[in-house]
Amino acid sequence: MMITRLIAFLLIPSITTGVTLTSVDTYKIKDVTLVTIYGDDTLQIDNFYLSNPPRIVFDFYNAVPKLPSVIPVNLPPLTRLRVGYPTIKPNATRIVMDVTNIQGYSVLERDTSITVGVVPLHVEKLYPKEITKLRKAPLITLDLTNADIRNVLKMLADRYNLNIVISEAVTGFITVHLKKVTPLEAFQSILQAAGCTFVESEGILIVKPLAETHTIEMDTRIFKLEYLDATDAKESIKNLLSPNGKIDVLYHTYTKEGKRSDLLLVTDIPTNLEKIARVLKEMDKPLPQVSIEAKFIETRLTKDEAMGIDWSMRLRMAGVTAPLPLIPAMHWEEMTIATLSPAELTALLEILQREGRSRLLSNPHVATLENQTAVITVGTTVPIRQVMIEPTTGREIVTYVERYIPISLKVTPRISEDKYITMTITPSVEEIVEWRGPPGEERPVTSKREATTQITVRDGETITIGGLIKEDRIKTTGKIPILGDIPILGRLFCYDKVEKKRSELLILITPHILSR
Repeated sequence: MMITRLIAFLLIPSITTGVTLTSVDTYKIKDVTLVTIYGDDTLQIDNFYLSNPPRIVFDFYNAVPKLPSVIPVNLPPLTRLRVGYPTIKPNATRIVMDVTNIQGYSVLERDTSITVGVVPLHVEKLYPKEITKLRKAPLITLDLTNADIRNVLKMLADRYNLNIVISEAVTGFITVHLKKVTPLEAFQSILQAAGCTFVESEGILIVKPLAETHTIEMDTRIFKLEYLDATDAKESIKNLLSPNGKIDVLYHTYTKEGKRSDLLLVTDIPTNLEKIARVLKEMDKPLPQVSIEAKFIETRLTKDEAMGIDWSMRLRMAGVTAPLPLIPAMHWEEMTIATLSPAELTALLEILQREGRSRLLSNPHVATLENQTAVITVGTTVPIRQVMIEPTTGREIVTYVERYIPISLKVTPRISEDKYITMTITPSVEEIVEWRGPPGEERPVTSKREATTQITVRDGETITIGGLIKEDRIKTTGKIPILGDIPILGRLFCYDKVEKKRSELLILITPHILSR
């Protein structure tokens, strides 16, 4: 690939602006001529096509060119670039691309550059003249048994007035049963079953075996994707190519996240190009989104609830039929998972509010694409005391280092055709179980509980994760007034009280499918 970079020697008069057009690259990939125009800041453009004479016009707003007024280009169908100022648009720079016999053009916009792909007339002939006859004809039904393929092709040619040449190597018999298909689909299916393909030349369809198809008879097409990344699409469709087919991703820029592109350049036989076009059309669709609401609720346990709260019993006592846990409690992590309808969720929240032993730690909302993982994290920051000795003075220096103790939730949703949501859920709970070390220099000892499961719910139903029980040791110091304040002896009139408090963490996850 040859690249020519053109930088100004003869500059056209300047205007007051904040953006400078600095350079132009012109190059060719296969039959497609590409032009990249660079600026030193974000570009704002308009573009349109004029047919007499044929030219593509780009207006860059609030921009000044640091470019020659005329840039010759010897890359057909592009002949030259002309740089100037439009009279009706102040503070704008106009670049005109003079072209001949083009099929069309595409524009890829980035922050500080644009890339224009100019397609010559013979490229991207998805529906040549003869194929258009088959594509637009009414649906047909074919029922043939052990028929000579040459006779079948001649029959289609006579019926739809096609100009067709059949290679002598195309032989054999075929059985066909097609119901209510377009003639084009019937034509392509028959050729594929016989191991043949076709090329169109000057309004004539030439049918021959795939083995006789040469690269010179192939066609090229640029596919612009709306939602898919071109690299991902390439991996998905590369197995559809014929032995001589090629597929390239057109990279025009690099982002901080890496290379991304929405352009595919495919060279292959016409029948494969149409197959790839159909597959890409089905794949290149916006992914549905899911809104995920999570509630992290902490409830203090009573002495009778040492093993946790029986939420099913609580709901039954409130007159609501609670679902059974979908996953039995596991001893090492003590997690139980169940689903709640909106009515059951409302009842549960009313119970928590009425008893007054619960508090809402966090209520985050996130949205994510289907099959993309959403991560929700809440937690507590604990200061840890550190003591250092100053080498020169021997004085103690006390500092505090923050330690983050998180509760995280990873959710990956997938939506079925009947609007059920299957979620892969990974809750992870970290907590301080004790403090160790000499007085004043205690360090926290933490434990971590984590599990992964899959569960399917309806849109709007709630998944509950319970059984996450922790125990806190609360140490309080009391003293007898006045006597407890006496130096040294005051310690005799003080007392320490250690109280254990157990609580259960309840995680509620409610997914909603967002309308497109």
